[in-house]
Amino acid sequence: MLTRNHSFEAIGLNALGNPVSTVAAFWKGKNATNDIRLCDTTSNLLGTCGLKLVGDAFVKSKFVNKYSGTIGAAGDTAFLYFYADAFPGYTGEGKVIGKLTLANGQKVKISLDLNASASWDHVPEATPKFVSATLTAPVVSAKTMVKQGYATGSIAVDAVTLSVVTNTDDAPRAALPVPAFGASQSSGAELQ
Repeated sequence: MLTRNHSFEAIGLNALGNPVSTVAAFWKGKNATNDIRLCDTTSNLLGTCGLKLVGDAFVKSKFVNKYSGTIGAAGDTAFLYFYADAFPGYTGEGKVIGKLTLANGQKVKISLDLNASASWDHVPEATPKFVSATLTAPVVSAKTMVKQGYATGSIAVDAVTLSVVTNTDDAPRAALPVPAFGASQSSGAELQ
């Protein structure tokens, strides 16, 4: 897995290094004042927490989770998936994006839309919504992004995952640990 804290379970830190319950560890946000890590039954499907994005007619928000290190091989598959649940009145405009840089210099981008029909109980989102790409070389860096465009209403997002599986038996190439509560995080990983 290339996405740390993919289900938003670990609390992030503010600029002073203090835990803040509305911030997710390892996720860095831009224009994210309306969007929060929320631990309640309306904002998550897996675990206890999720990310609630609130649409804004004038501001776009973005969250980035970075991976650095070599993983995979030519012929392996990169998967991007997530779960989402749109609240009444959500107009869409969001995306979940995976950007991979390969050892041969190739850039690979895979993305999925967050839409108004998304629901934990709605196919295909309930079995996660996913997209894949075949690698031509090992991954040397990656970004997992959640973007919220100009919109109204809210949508909850959970288990945003970018991962690499082997070309022989679909086994995960590597798993990043999900940090425990209060675990340290990389610099600048707060949402707001």
